[in-house]
Formats: sequence, structure tokens, C-alpha cells
Amino acid sequence: MRNWQQILNVFLLCGALCAHAESWRVDSVNGVPRLLHNGQPVHKRMFWGNPYYAAHRNGVNTPMYESVKMGAEIGDVSLVSFEVRPPWNPEHTQELAVVGEICEKVLASHPNVRLIPRVKLYEPQWWREKYPDEMMRREDGSMIMAASPASEQYRRDAGETLRRTIRYLERRFPGKIAGYHPAGGNSCEWFYKESQMKPLNGYDVASAKGFRVWLKKRYGTAKKLQEAWNDPSVTFDNAKVPTPAERRGTVRTALRSGAPGTDRKVVDFVLFQNDSMADTVLYLGKIIREECGKDRLSLLFFGYVYELANLRNGPGNSGHLALRRILDSKYFDVITAPFSYSDRTQEGAAGAMAPAESIQLAGMLWLNEDDTSTHLAYLAGNRAPGWNLGATTLPESVKLLRRNLLVTLSHNYGTWWMDLNDHGWFLSKDFYREVSLLSALEKLSVEKPAAFTPPIAVVADPVSQMYLVGEEASFFTTSPSVCGARKQVSKVAAASGLYLQDDLLQGRIKPDLTIYTSSFALGRSDRERLKKIAAESGSIWMWAPGYIDLDRNAFSLTAVQDLTGFEVRKVSVPDFRVTSTPQGRSMGLGSKFGTATGVDPILSPVPAKGDIVLAVYSDGSPAVLLRPRGKKTSIFCGTTEIPAALIRLAAKQCAIPLYCDEDLHVYPGRGFLAFHAPADKDYAIGLGDRKYYNLETGKEYCGAFVLPMKKGESVILVEPLVYQQTTGKKEQK
Repeated sequence: MRNWQQILNVFLLCGALCAHAESWRVDSVNGVPRLLHNGQPVHKRMFWGNPYYAAHRNGVNTPMYESVKMGAEIGDVSLVSFEVRPPWNPEHTQELAVVGEICEKVLASHPNVRLIPRVKLYEPQWWREKYPDEMMRREDGSMIMAASPASEQYRRDAGETLRRTIRYLERRFPGKIAGYHPAGGNSCEWFYKESQMKPLNGYDVASAKGFRVWLKKRYGTAKKLQEAWNDPSVTFDNAKVPTPAERRGTVRTALRSGAPGTDRKVVDFVLFQNDSMADTVLYLGKIIREECGKDRLSLLFFGYVYELANLRNGPGNSGHLALRRILDSKYFDVITAPFSYSDRTQEGAAGAMAPAESIQLAGMLWLNEDDTSTHLAYLAGNRAPGWNLGATTLPESVKLLRRNLLVTLSHNYGTWWMDLNDHGWFLSKDFYREVSLLSALEKLSVEKPAAFTPPIAVVADPVSQMYLVGEEASFFTTSPSVCGARKQVSKVAAASGLYLQDDLLQGRIKPDLTIYTSSFALGRSDRERLKKIAAESGSIWMWAPGYIDLDRNAFSLTAVQDLTGFEVRKVSVPDFRVTSTPQGRSMGLGSKFGTATGVDPILSPVPAKGDIVLAVYSDGSPAVLLRPRGKKTSIFCGTTEIPAALIRLAAKQCAIPLYCDEDLHVYPGRGFLAFHAPADKDYAIGLGDRKYYNLETGKEYCGAFVLPMKKGESVILVEPLVYQQTTGKKEQK
């Protein structure tokens, strides 16, 4: 029996090696991730469908296969992703055969397509009944229908299911598989199930065990743990998950200093939960590498640092904040997410959920999942997330898809069109005409990639976000500061990018203006490095920068001043609402901004000689303070909300060229410059001495001019040489 098993293993290995003759990889050129097929760069786009939905519609055939055919024939979409549900019991071969049948039907749609199965790793009901201690539990002890990410049993069983699926597909479809996308957690996106809801999770046996193991790795000795938790009785054998009351705190005391006692215990558990989720996905990513080497793409939903900063009980409840561990692992080639649900309307900018620029700096491709609710989705009765933010007519659909494509081209992202509920959301030749219009620009970006180096950087610090813990704490802090800054910066009429703070610390980026959205927990060494960076470039410091001194595990106004250069004092005002001063209004600020609830601390910067108070709190204390220093201008923004006008003011102080002096989305890219209108307006545009042509009309633009636009409209200008290559028309003299 053992000899036969050895022969079978050799056979499987040989089959896998033959299958790997076709290669799909991601590499970076000039800091731009490229998608390579057999060593040659190709378009970074794919289609996603879900044939399982058709089975629940009384035998109605899935439109997925027709969509795949149309995308391949008209849109040059060669990669197709779709959900597969492999059996967890290796003896259930019929369920695995269903996976193969779906793959066969997709391949039959068009001979050129290659497959990226999304392997859904949700545990089956029999597994839940067999391993109740491995299931997530709410604070009241009730079960959540999801395995705990801390469960070693789940990792092993999910991993073996993934491994069997890969071996089966590689053997059955040699040369036809481009990659694998392991999926789990909430909505297959690896954040904690029900983390958006009020009840806290983490009260399962697997989490309790995992937390104790994590504590032992962190502290090493019981004495150090006892000192950290200020509890002489705690050991690695009896340490407990913090109580719901300890984790919630109060709305007004959202920040945790990490001081010995409850604060340290609560922060430790947040760190543990994020490490647990990272451990799980890294375990699965390693299996893909073990089975396929580097010749198959490994995809992952992860890193929603900018989107999930609004979770009710704090960003740390997401499980996505250990993103740097994923980026350093090299187990994944593509990180992906839907573009933001808070910024996808006609007037929005379609911002990324994650620090997409940091992900690309790490050599991984950021892939925007375009699950736009098109007019076809509307006609089919779509009620999936984002249904009320999409289109109801064909022209609206085309506008949204054009904008989304321009975002991906400008930032060097990839994209996939996702027919979420399998109703044929993208089954329209009109959509692919937009792809055709932009194909020359995409070809240029593929063949001659240019790094995206925006002058404005929005930075978020996942470590700091894990020190924000409390019920509804994020609603008035990181939601307006992190999520909100992402949305507001897009209106400034200059290019901007979303980053992790450590890229700035490590010198991987050197922006002209940095917006510090969540830098409130820092040690001395990081404060010193950020202070040096701020001394040579523009800065906007939001809310409570440096307020938690990680070396002392204490709140510190001195640390705030040490970091920012602004002396600050705490003020007792009811909320974060501020009123612009006459000078602030004269410099472009609106009359009022800020949230209507306050969270401790509320800091007021003390004006020094030459400083300009731009806005004040309700008691008249300075709230927003400008320290004009030319390109090294610094702004302290004590409130947690930042309007586009304030960012624009800072950009002007830092001599950053703006294409317009009012709200306008700008997408610059290789050989092109695009504008997207948030409102019906005649926009005053300034191009300097650069010349462009309208890609559609051929009209020439140079210098200053007025561009009439309708809300949701995108106008694409291209450089003269690109215009000639695209249209065949020579530049007019």
C-alpha cells in the first residue's frame, strides 16, 4: 500500500510540473507591478461571475458564460474568476467533480480564457457540529456561523481542502489555471464575521487558547505579563480575554494608552486578533506557493485600513491591521478589494479601501474589484451592497465604468468586473466600447510603465488604529479622519495616494505634502524620524498626533509637541465642530466643519509668532492652526474632519501645482490627464505650458481655459504623441 502511495505521489508531482509549463506572475518595473503571462506583460483585467447563484433561481441559466465570451471577444479579458465550493471531506468526490464541471463550462465559453478560482473556505455544517469550540462566539456566548481565525483545526482543514483543490484542478486542467484566490471570513474578505455589528466577538475557546499562546510569545515570562497587566495572579495558563466592558470603555475615552492594567490587556487582545487573521491567510498563501511555486497567481482580499477604520468598536476589530506581515511574506501576488462603498456615486472618486500605493510598493498588484451596480443590475432588482450608489440608466453606467477605468490606469492598478449576483451586470457591448477607447492608454502603461508618485500622500498607521478601542469610538475619530481624508483629498485637483505610515518612515516615499490621519501612537524613534521628514516637507497633523507615547505607555502632550512642533493643550468642549475664522474663510475654508460629538482628547494648538488661526472650537480656542513655511508648511488640525478646502490651502502653501481651484477629481497617467466632475459646473483649468488633446473630440488644450462638465462626466486629455498614435491624426501646428 505504501509503495502504491509513493507512486501516486510521484505521478501527481509530475502532472503538476507539466501543468506549470504555463506561467502567470507579477513583477515590478520602475516601481510598477506588471502582470506577466509566460514572461510577457499583459492587460491587468479580469471578469468575475458566480454560477452558484443560478442554482438558487429555479433552474435559470447563468449569464456568466455569455459574459465571459463577450469580455474575451470584445474586451480582451482573458482572466476569469469565479467561486468554487470544494468539499472538506476528501471522500466527497462528487462535490469536487462539480467544481471541475464549472471550470469546463467557463473554458468552453472562449478558448483564450484562463481561470482563477476563488476557493471558498467556509466550514461545512458537519464540521461546525464536530468542532463547536473552534467556532466564533459573541460576548453572550452564542455561536457565530464562522470558524475562529485563531483555530488551528480550521487552518489545517481549510489548508488541506485548498491543497486538494489545487492538485485536482492542476491535474484536470493543465495549462488553464492562472491562479488561486482563497476566500474566508466575512463576505470572503477575511475580516471578522459580524465585526461591523455591536456585539463583540472573540469569546470562543479557540481564541482563548490562541490568546494565551500569543501572550507567551510576546512576554516570554509570567512576571513580564503580570507587570504589563498589573495583575500578580495572571499566568499563561489562566489569562482571559478582556471582558466586553473592558473592551468597550466609553465613547469619550476611546484611546488606550497601553498603560499597565486594563489598557494593556485590551490592546494586547486587539493585536492578537489581527495577528490571528494574518496567521490564517499566511498559512493558506504558503500552501499555494508549496503547490504551485511562483507560476500561479495568489490573490487575497485584505488590508482595508482606509475602509474599515469606521467599525463600531474600533478599526482593530477588523483583523486587517497586520497588513505589513502580508506584504513582507511574498506569499501573495495580488491584493484586492471592492473600491470604496462611501465614494462610488457619480460625483465620487472611487477610492481604494486599502493603502493601495503601499501594496504596489511592496511589489504586489492592487486589483480594484469593480462591482458597480450598473443599470442592468438595477433592472434585475439588485439589492447587494452599493445598489443605491450605482446607475439606473445606460449613460450613467458608462460614466461610472469610465471613471473606474481611469482610476486604475492613473494609479497602475488592475481591475476586475464583478457580476456579484450573476444577473449579467456587465453583459453590454456599450461597456466594452469604453475599454476600447482607453485601450491605447492601457497598452502604453503596460509596455512603458511609469511609477505613480503623487505630490500628496495620505498616510494611515495600523498600529495607532489598534489603540483606538471602544463602542462607536471610530464614528467620531478614524471614520472622519481616515475614511474621510481619503474622500476629501480626491477633490483637491492634484494627484494623491494612499499609504501605510511605515513607507514614509522607511524613506520609500517622499511626498511634498503628507496628511497624517492616524499617527496617535508612536515611540520616540518614530517621532524623531517623522519630525525630520516634516521639517523638509508639508504636513497636516490630524486630531492627536503622537499623543500616545509607546515608550512610556502613557498619554503625553509633550510627545505631541515633540512630534509636530506645535504646543498643545487639552480643552473641554462638547464636540469636534469648529468655525472658520475670517482669515480662514478668506483662504478658502467653509464656515463650519467637524463632527458633532467629542472624544477625549480634544487638543488646541497654541499659536506662535507668525501662525494663522484658521478655525476655532465652540469656546473660541484655536482648533486649526497654519504655520506658513513655504514648501515646509505645517497645519495642526485638532478636529477629526478635514475638508478638501483645507488640503487645497495646504497644497498651495507648499507650491503644489493644482489643475483647478475648486473641487475636481484629477487622474494623471502615462500620456494622459483626466478630469472627473463632482458637480455640474464650468471648471477653470490650468495646464501651464503643456499641450493636450481631447481623446474623443480632438480639441486642443493648453494654458488656462474653461471646461464645462456635467456631474459624473470624465474628460480625457492626451499628450500630442499619444493622440497621434491613438487616432492616426498628426498634431496641429
